[in-house]
Amino acid sequence: MPLPRSARAGVVPLLWLGALLCALLIAAGLLVLRASPTPSAAGPTIQERVEAIDVVRAADLLSDQLDSARRQLTPALMPGEEENLAQLLRLQAESSDVALGTLRFEPLAPDGVLRTVGLELEVEGAYYDLPIFVDGLFRQRHAVEIHRLTIEAAGPHAVRVIGRIEARLFRPVQVPEEPMRATLDGVELDASERAFAATALTTAAQLEAYERFIDQQAALVARSQANRRLVMRTIPRLVRRLPGSPMDWVGATFEGGEAQLAMDAE
Repeated sequence: MPLPRSARAGVVPLLWLGALLCALLIAAGLLVLRASPTPSAAGPTIQERVEAIDVVRAADLLSDQLDSARRQLTPALMPGEEENLAQLLRLQAESSDVALGTLRFEPLAPDGVLRTVGLELEVEGAYYDLPIFVDGLFRQRHAVEIHRLTIEAAGPHAVRVIGRIEARLFRPVQVPEEPMRATLDGVELDASERAFAATALTTAAQLEAYERFIDQQAALVARSQANRRLVMRTIPRLVRRLPGSPMDWVGATFEGGEAQLAMDAE
């Protein structure tokens, strides 16, 4: 007889828990057995699977694996790294002889394995210094793509300009612990084991997110490099058109490997 809807709702998290604990930990080589109970003909229960894992040891091993994976996330802008990048861009602006105004990061909605971080920049300086600053944006270690660039005249003959940049950086999605902790509801564990099990589950899920991001890194770097070439080819075209622009600004949007030029009106 089919289970009632309320009963199915309680079973699904436990099935997911068993799959994550066994499949993910075994795949990572991190399943540490205390004592293997004699399996029943129907296979081990969720409770037996949990009891078969030394959660303290698993949490420690997973943490080591997570640290190792994190060190491979060179192109990612990880949480807490925004200020380091901001300081680098301030130094880049100074060396490019442009004045840096707006500098703002804004995490955007997750897109699959990626969490996009928006970056807004505004700089003012001579039109021939703007490309130097923009190129420097691509020279730091994080993969970056410029989505939109506008150039506005800030003085006579468009010698001084204001450049406004909308860019994107990327990081892996972050896995919160609370949903993992809730998944353990109904599994008999003491308080200490429950805490370690929740940590192990969260770390395992975060490790998977990191590994999926790592699989995308080469493509991200290639996209960033292609975007850099496109942007640097487009800036001279925009600068040449700026003096004849009735509204004293020109711009371009970069999508799908192409630059869509816009002038005079949004």
